[in-house]
Amino acid sequence: MKIEALWSAPIQLIKDKSGKLIYTLNLDILPTKPCVYIFGREHGKTVAPIYIGETQSLRGRIKTHLESVPLMRAIEQAPTGTRFLIYCTV
Repeated sequence: MKIEALWSAPIQLIKDKSGKLIYTLNLDILPTKPCVYIFGREHGKTVAPIYIGETQSLRGRIKTHLESVPLMRAIEQAPTGTRFLIYCTV
């Protein structure tokens, strides 16, 4: 059996200026299929995961996460660095 896993390029989380969310990103670019995903941070040459998850529909799950104040506060309060999302499809 040959399994191929494809990782996305990092998608930067953007501070939400509307005041409704803490972070936002363009959900339309995310697939609606099963994925493994990582919210992480990059600071200089250091890259660290903040939250790792799996889902049957990435777009819906990330939308739910963006609306989760406790999770987004935890990501916001992580040590300094650019926050991002990457995902892997099989």
